[in-house]
Amino acid sequence: MISDDTGTPGDKRWEIETAFTWEHRPGGSVYQTPILDANYGAGSRIELNLELPWQWTFEKEGHEQGLGDTELAVKWRFIDSGENGISVSTYPKITFNSVQGSVRSGLVESDRSFFLPIEVCKNFGPIEANLEFGPEFHQAGGLLFDYGIVLGHQFTKRFEAMAEYHDTWFAEDHGNERIFDFGFRYELTEGRTLLFALGSGPRSTPEHTVTGVGYLGMEIDF
Repeated sequence: MISDDTGTPGDKRWEIETAFTWEHRPGGSVYQTPILDANYGAGSRIELNLELPWQWTFEKEGHEQGLGDTELAVKWRFIDSGENGISVSTYPKITFNSVQGSVRSGLVESDRSFFLPIEVCKNFGPIEANLEFGPEFHQAGGLLFDYGIVLGHQFTKRFEAMAEYHDTWFAEDHGNERIFDFGFRYELTEGRTLLFALGSGPRSTPEHTVTGVGYLGMEIDF
């Protein structure tokens, strides 16, 4: 899902995801594949994250491809009250362009950004609720505020379904970009999990309208 949770891989454990994502807007589409999303448990409550995608952008003027933005992040779950309690974490993330060629071609923005969210998770009987919110600062001066809520239910030992509402508020023009999506996790074998999500948002202004988003990936734990 777009919003993250408080979970971490576990001490000295790896969680590797490879995925295909897509995002459609009135002005064009962006695809990312392959995506390397590597997470390492540096303790039972700390996660180190690296994400690096290959990006494809399609617009009326043509299409470009190249290395997308690199993301580096550290998650710290500083409150962990057990399965039926409240878990709280923070997941600061810096995003920057890895190669100037992707900036020149218009694949990525030239500035860096820093996201400072808080995640809160709580079980309400059979429903797990996850809330994430926080500001995103841009080197060029832009300020965003992201928040989202995910409700999930574990139907079987292997299958979990989720629904999400996510909203991004832009300080520059006071616009909002809203997305509603649903997804699932299905454990194929021990340590191998299929991930899927699909959604869209209501039409507002062209720059803040997402007509479709999707995610299809595989998670490997070891």
